[in-house]
Amino acid sequence: MTKEEILEKSRDENKGKDMVEEEFIKKGFLSCWLVSLIAASIVAVVEALVLEKTNFGIFFSLMCGLFTFFLMKYTKLKKKHELFVTICYGIAAVCFLIAWIIGLIKA
Repeated sequence: MTKEEILEKSRDENKGKDMVEEEFIKKGFLSCWLVSLIAASIVAVVEALVLEKTNFGIFFSLMCGLFTFFLMKYTKLKKKHELFVTICYGIAAVCFLIAWIIGLIKA
């Protein structure tokens, strides 16, 4: 494949896309995720202090989000590290789900 063919293929793939907008969307999503993570953590800590009860549903939700993110990352990059992290977050999500269900049953 020649340099010109590669450039033409790249132009066709990126036709109608604004790279600045794409980068802004990526950074915006990351910021959104971090704010959500911090807010959910604050809610969980305050509930634990005030109600003396841990809300495992929040942790389950966070682990599901992280599991999904790393699963998508692994499917793109195919790195063993990403697979390991994906499995860890998956196991954590299942554990928090079980803890949440047990908490619901006891309530």
